Amino acid sequence: TCKKSTGDPGTVNHSDKNLHTLDMDPLPTTTLCTRTGFLRHRYIICMLVFCGLALVYSMRVNMSVTVIAMVGSKGKNVSNDDDGTCPSPANEPVPAKAGEFNWDENLKGTVLYAFFVGYISTQILGGLMADKLSIKWVLGYGVFLTSVLTVITHWVARWSVYGLIILRMLEGVTEGVTYPSVYCLIARWAPASERTTMVNLCIIGSYIGTVITLPVAAALSESSLGWPAAFYIPGSLGIVWSLIWYICATSQPENHRWISDEEREYIIQNRGTSHSRTRKIPWMMIIMSRPVWLFAMARFCMSMTFYIFLTEMPTFIDSIFHISMTKNGSLNAFFYVCYACVAFLSGVWSDHLIKAGRFSRTTVRKMFECASYVISGVMLLLVTRIGYEIGKRKSSDFLYCFY
Repeated sequence: TCKKSTGDPGTVNHSDKNLHTLDMDPLPTTTLCTRTGFLRHRYIICMLVFCGLALVYSMRVNMSVTVIAMVGSKGKNVSNDDDGTCPSPANEPVPAKAGEFNWDENLKGTVLYAFFVGYISTQILGGLMADKLSIKWVLGYGVFLTSVLTVITHWVARWSVYGLIILRMLEGVTEGVTYPSVYCLIARWAPASERTTMVNLCIIGSYIGTVITLPVAAALSESSLGWPAAFYIPGSLGIVWSLIWYICATSQPENHRWISDEEREYIIQNRGTSHSRTRKIPWMMIIMSRPVWLFAMARFCMSMTFYIFLTEMPTFIDSIFHISMTKNGSLNAFFYVCYACVAFLSGVWSDHLIKAGRFSRTTVRKMFECASYVISGVMLLLVTRIGYEIGKRKSSDFLYCFY
C-alpha cells in the first residue's frame, strides 16, 4: 500500500543539489497513492512515456502512408515485370490514383527524409540538455512542439512543398530530443534489476504507435476526411499528452510529490548509479573506446535498415505490389506488432537470465543483440526472394512479420 510522505508535500530538500525547482509540480497536496492503490509510480511514469513515444512515432510515420494519397500514382497496364514491378492480379490494368500534389519520386523522397536531417542534429544535444537541465521539460517540450508542427502540416504542404520540407526538418529537431531524454529518465527512475523491462516498456510505445498509425492513417486518407486528418489527430493528442505530462511527471523520484516513501527509497538504493550534474564526463575516453565504436557501428547498421524500412516500405508496397492503401497500412502494421511483442518479452527474459546468474549482464546483451541482427537480416533477404506473392501467401506474411 502507498503511504503519504510526511511533512509538507509542497516542499523539497533544497540541500540536495540534484533537485531543480523546474521539476516541481504546481498541484494540490492530495496524494495520487490513495487513488492508485497497488500501482507503482515508476510504472506510471513508464506508461506516460509509453504514450508519449506512441504519439511521436505516430507523428513520424504518418507521412510514410499519407504521401501515397497526397501524391497519387499513374495508372499502367502491368502484364509483366519488365518495368521492375510485379504483375497485377490476372494481368489487369492498375488504375491511376488521384493525388493533390504533383511531386516526382525525388521530391517525394526528400519530403520523407527531411525529418531525419533534423532528427540526427539533436540526438547528442537532447541527452545533454536532459542531463544538465530538466528531463521533464526537455521531453515534454519535445513532444509538444512536434505536435504543434504536425497539426499545421497540411496547411504548410498546400502552401509550398519546400515549406513542408523545412517543417519536417523542424519536426525532426524537436522530436530528436525525446529518445535521449527517455534514457536519462529511466536511469533515474529504474532500479537496476528492472531497468531492461522498464526501458522496453517505454520503447514499445513507439511500435504500438506505429501499429495503430499505419492502418488508421491509410483508412483516413481514403475516407471523406482525407489525408489531413492523419496529422490533426496525433498532433492534437500530443498536445493533450504534454499537459498531462506537465502535471504528473518529474525528472526523478526524489522530488515527486505523490510517490510513497518506501518506493522512493527503494529506487534510490537500487538504481545503482549516482546522478550528480557536476560530474566530469570523460569525453576522450569515450571517443577512444573500442566497445563504444563497435556498439555505434552495430546500431548504425540496424537503424539504417529499420528507418529505410519504416519510411519506404509503404511506398514500395504500393508501387510494386499494387494493393489498396488500407491493406498496405495493415500489412506494415503486422511487422510492428511482432516487434513490440518480442521487444517486451526479450526484456523480461533478459532480466530473468541476469537475475538467475546464468550469464553475465554483458553476455546477455551480446546474445540478444546478435540474435536480432542475424535473424532480421536473413528474413529480410528471404522477403526479397518471395516476389509479388507477398500479398497472397501466408508464408511470406510470416517472414515479413518475423523480420
